[in-house]
Amino acid sequence: MGRRILIIQDDLDTTDLLKGCLEVLGCSVDSEPDPTKAIARLGEGEYSGIVLDIMIPGARWVKVLQQLRHGGSRIPLIAISDSTIEEEMMSEGAHAFLAKPFEGREFKRVVQRVIPPTREELIRDHSGGESTIMQNAHALAKGGDFLGARKAIELLDDTD
Repeated sequence: MGRRILIIQDDLDTTDLLKGCLEVLGCSVDSEPDPTKAIARLGEGEYSGIVLDIMIPGARWVKVLQQLRHGGSRIPLIAISDSTIEEEMMSEGAHAFLAKPFEGREFKRVVQRVIPPTREELIRDHSGGESTIMQNAHALAKGGDFLGARKAIELLDDTD
């Protein structure tokens, strides 16, 4: 089973952007714009990580974090915001903080650091042969990492 991420975000465009980045990384993604429903949803399924927009209208992000942490949740959480309250977010239990606007590459690096690939994903990525290498090269290029894509394609020459 791969990484399953819950996005708590009310803006559909931002949700789509985050979802696209996470899917390129091999994650399955659920989203919920309502924080109360999102917390209930966490109890229904097994998630590897959470991406939380702390400026969701009508919701106090501190309460969301407190409910998660006081409920015993240790799920890695990446907080995003257009304000500069990183220290406060981290003290409330976030594992990482990104200030908006941020680039897709920056988001991907944080996800890979905070919510690392599962063992099964690593095995699949390294044992999938040529098709997996090409998929990874395509995903890297799509994310703007052309040097990484080139290195992945060079692996094809090494597998012959």
